[in-house]
Amino acid sequence: MSPTKKKSVNTKNNSTKGHWKNLQRDSRGRWVKKPKTTETTKTKKKRVTKQKEAEQILDKIEKDFEKVCPRCAGDLKFHTIRCGPEKLVKVRRCAICNFWLPIQQK
Repeated sequence: MSPTKKKSVNTKNNSTKGHWKNLQRDSRGRWVKKPKTTETTKTKKKRVTKQKEAEQILDKIEKDFEKVCPRCAGDLKFHTIRCGPEKLVKVRRCAICNFWLPIQQK
């Protein structure tokens, strides 16, 4: 008996999306890859809302940090400190533990 070639059962390619003949080509005849979209609109919206939430939390912390001592949770009051003949430093000083937070230098 002579050897015969086996015929493959599934010779048709039913998928048209991934077939190489249907891919786009440029002016030289090379295949063109479609640019991948890195972010969809949903992920952009999620990222924006997360950023807004983070900003709101940081604003709340900053406001609380201005009023309450980070060390002992006492009240902070404005004071000026003289650091030489021409240098003044504005600070917030805790009424309980005398913790100082510098604000501005002149």
